[in-house]
Amino acid sequence: MSNTGEWVHDESEVKEVIRNGFAKLYSTSLCSAPRHIQSDSTWHACITDEDRDNLDAEVTDEEIRAGLWSLKAFKAPGPDGLHAGFFQRFWLVVGRSVMEEVKKIFLLKEVPEVLNSTLISLIPKIPGLETLNNYCPISLCNMVYKIVSKVVMEEKRLAYGEIDAKVIGAPEDVKVNHYEVS
Repeated sequence: MSNTGEWVHDESEVKEVIRNGFAKLYSTSLCSAPRHIQSDSTWHACITDEDRDNLDAEVTDEEIRAGLWSLKAFKAPGPDGLHAGFFQRFWLVVGRSVMEEVKKIFLLKEVPEVLNSTLISLIPKIPGLETLNNYCPISLCNMVYKIVSKVVMEEKRLAYGEIDAKVIGAPEDVKVNHYEVS
């Protein structure tokens, strides 16, 4: 159903309703001024030389394996239909190529476009679907991309710990959100 309450049947119109619905969902009506960052800021994050060296170190096979095993086995699959459980179960077969791909991403500091694409699947929340609000969007990310995300988040967690504890002179209301990749 369109935002005007009319039923749409044509495939291109349905796509347009969905596209517009997500554009509206992920936009804001708030107006904000451009941020001005002062070079003489009174607070800054600091890490030790050891932490920086750890962040710059080559990713290890164990970090990659730990990243995969930290994913729930049968959650959302990738665009190819394969979920973490497949990679965990057949690690002896696919592990070497997965590790090579992850290491290549860290070395080149770039995720190939084919691994960086995500499908969005709309899962019905209720019977009698009429509007986009009746669907729950699920992102189907490539499993190698998820592993890279897990490794990066773990490296940062180890380097920064509770990051706000290492912020010097930060205002009391500075908060750091923790994100989960599933």
